[in-house]
Amino acid sequence: MAKTVSNSLVFTGNPVWLNMTGSGQRRFLLYGPDYGSVDGYEPLYEGIVTAPAVVDIAELLASNVPLTPDPGEGGEDVLIALQEFTTVVFGENMTARRSPNSVTVKYMDSDDTLLFVQSFQAFVGGVSKQNWRKLLDWNTDIFAQRFLRKGCNMFMTTRSADWKFSIKETEMYPLCFFYPSSGTLKVREQLCNNELEVEGTAGMLCALDLAAVRRHFFTTYGIITNVLDVYTDDTFDCRIAIEEAVPAPERYRLKFRNSYGVFEVVQLVGTATITPTQESERDYTEYDEDVDDFVSARGREPMSVVLDVESGPKRRDEMRLLLDAVNSDEVYLLDAAHDAIKVIPTVEDGSWRVLPDGLQSLTLHLQVCDDEGAVMQELVNENDGSRHIFTDEYTDQYT
Repeated sequence: MAKTVSNSLVFTGNPVWLNMTGSGQRRFLLYGPDYGSVDGYEPLYEGIVTAPAVVDIAELLASNVPLTPDPGEGGEDVLIALQEFTTVVFGENMTARRSPNSVTVKYMDSDDTLLFVQSFQAFVGGVSKQNWRKLLDWNTDIFAQRFLRKGCNMFMTTRSADWKFSIKETEMYPLCFFYPSSGTLKVREQLCNNELEVEGTAGMLCALDLAAVRRHFFTTYGIITNVLDVYTDDTFDCRIAIEEAVPAPERYRLKFRNSYGVFEVVQLVGTATITPTQESERDYTEYDEDVDDFVSARGREPMSVVLDVESGPKRRDEMRLLLDAVNSDEVYLLDAAHDAIKVIPTVEDGSWRVLPDGLQSLTLHLQVCDDEGAVMQELVNENDGSRHIFTDEYTDQYT
């Protein structure tokens, strides 16, 4: 079943079809935003096909639109904007709203007569094939069915598609979503029913920082809340429960792009071991005149490092989130060093019971992406190695 792009939002990980009707030669063009041009367009791709034809432009879009920015953590803002809309003026009294994800498609016949034009926003990510088939049967897509729908869990998380979901306090990371096209987003804590209005730009991709929300309720009302209800005006959307993290001697986190292309965090509670490996094939011999013989030698070569980490006990739904992290194309190990370490995860034993009678665990291999020839202590800040503790000014108290 093929159809023309029918929504203003698409994922590049799923088919994005252009259905070219009629007969004869057709030319189609993709344009991105160009804020400095007269018409606001920048040519991205041009193709020629013979109609009738159905063309999937998903791969073309994936190579021309940016990845969703990382909202980061530890900020003061409750709402973090991940897009910047710019109003482009072109023609006479004509304007259009553009973002880095904006794409316009045009196709015309052999005489260059315009037959079709449509603008939409494309995002790197997608849904599973199983869910894609269901959405096609329902004649909808994930944006209309969930992300843009009032009274629904609009967050782009793969933890759960249900109206309620839980996050461990050590796994909290800003939740990405599209700000409602109509209405104001509100967050209500369940302990005393205090409410926080979160104002944003309609239709903009943004992120809700749960840590900042909890900080607001604590500093304003003296409440440490663990259950948050999300509303659009007076319409209930979803409930977020923040779970206490069990104390553990070792705890690490994986920050990864989930299947929807936005960052999430999953914790690993288990022992981590480091295995360095070195190249031995580049050893050579050199002459040592002191002993009048050839001795073995080796130049400094990059060293690769693999970390083996136990995931710790996981529920069935947490296993799916962990596998999404393992299959992600961008993963960072947190808490093993001062800075995040980019890694490629694989699973040593990837089997678990379909109907478990308890929690289960996996062992992950984390291949550090950077092979390093220089081995030394990590620099933390620009004052490392200095005697000054607080300021450059000498005092008797701090020497």
